[in-house]
Amino acid sequence: MTSPKDQLAHLIETSASAYAGFIVADFEEQFPLEFKSFGILLHENWRAYLQSRLIELASAVRAGQPRMFARHMDWCRTILVSRDIPDHVLRPAIQITLETLIAQLPEFTDLIRANVGAGLAVFDHPVSESRSALDINTTEGKLAARYVLAVLEGEGRAAGDLVMSAVRNGLDVRSAYEKVLIPAVREIGRMWHCNEVSIAEEHFVTAVTQRVLCQLQTLVEEMPPNGKTVIVSAVAGDRHEIGARMVADYFEMAGWRVIYLGVDMPSTDLATAVGDFQADVVVLAATLSTHVSSVAATISVIRATDLHVQPRVIVGGLVFTENESLADQVGADGCADSPAEAVRLGVVLTANSLD
Repeated sequence: MTSPKDQLAHLIETSASAYAGFIVADFEEQFPLEFKSFGILLHENWRAYLQSRLIELASAVRAGQPRMFARHMDWCRTILVSRDIPDHVLRPAIQITLETLIAQLPEFTDLIRANVGAGLAVFDHPVSESRSALDINTTEGKLAARYVLAVLEGEGRAAGDLVMSAVRNGLDVRSAYEKVLIPAVREIGRMWHCNEVSIAEEHFVTAVTQRVLCQLQTLVEEMPPNGKTVIVSAVAGDRHEIGARMVADYFEMAGWRVIYLGVDMPSTDLATAVGDFQADVVVLAATLSTHVSSVAATISVIRATDLHVQPRVIVGGLVFTENESLADQVGADGCADSPAEAVRLGVVLTANSLD
């Protein structure tokens, strides 16, 4: 039997466009000044914007995690403020969202209040301060800052040379990943969030970093094969590649046979690959709360597939590191917050499976 939270999530998702239309109409009527604060982003853009917020809300409802929606609201506030849209603009729209959903779906009033209310509570506090991901007090942090600056100046080759030169002069490859490239990529994400770089610049950083990762792998001393296979992929809908790619590299550095499937991977095709390659471990990456349902669906398909041996499944990505209980909810065997932790878990889980 479908649970109330699954029912509500489904209803919000399937009617998000219609609900967003109701919300926008009431918002414009009740708060005309706030409505116009979006400048040229008026009716249709407000509708698309609020429809996206409703999809995020549905993800939080389905997961039973109201704080997921609260974190999303905090994230949205920072984006709006950094783009010169007053902080007070979004709150009335979310308040009307609460009222609209209760009016349309009164049988779910308590669930709606719990989840939307968590988002509204965020507005009782100042906008979260955006802190740099770089620690320029360390040698690696300074290198990461120089790497970011070089890429943003369009000097991709020079940025890569900075990292490669450091490794040739004694910096451990894993330290290059963990203390230089990961902070650098996170800093670019923070800068986009704060409207300090464009999506084009963010994509360029990703492309340069992927090239550097390939170069770094040529400098790694090969480990003897351990006889185990891991499949690494970002789930359907998730196009964030760097994290998954780094996890794949770490497993390869540890002697695993790695089947890296990239991003936006359909669950049925991934399950087929698990059987074809007889994977011992599957690592699934997900970034946003809207990707959680894809993770759950993928794990369900893997578990339902007739395989000689069921693989252990590890999940990772921002949404899981921010919500610790989610890994259990989606049926994973473990959750990793870093490439090194993913490898450690893979070793532990496969050792246990042999007992």
